[in-house]
Amino acid sequence: MIDEKEFRNFGFDLKKAEEFTGGGEELEIALKTFAKCYEKNRLDITANFEMGMYIHYVTNVHSLKSNLRTIGLEKLSKTAEKCEALAKKYSKETPNAREEAEFEKTNQILLQEYKEVVNFINE
Repeated sequence: MIDEKEFRNFGFDLKKAEEFTGGGEELEIALKTFAKCYEKNRLDITANFEMGMYIHYVTNVHSLKSNLRTIGLEKLSKTAEKCEALAKKYSKETPNAREEAEFEKTNQILLQEYKEVVNFINE
């Protein structure tokens, strides 16, 4: 059973998460599944970003964005959405140095906060 106060304090919108998952046991399963998939997703996102395979990166962060919304983490979902938009743009055109730095920073924030969420869920 999740500690609702702790999850809310961390930033989860449990009302939204319950709407998407049905709440209760279903929410707990969604959280466990989200955490269980972390390592593979992190590796895929990192590899595709580093290799400049932005079309594949878009698929990875789009999925992450949706999963974050499903478990009630809208703020981090917005970061994933920003990464998705940048990757779509740069799959068609080469970023300049400033744009590339912004993309790199946003991707790092996404991955760091993703890790923090998974660590929190696994506690």
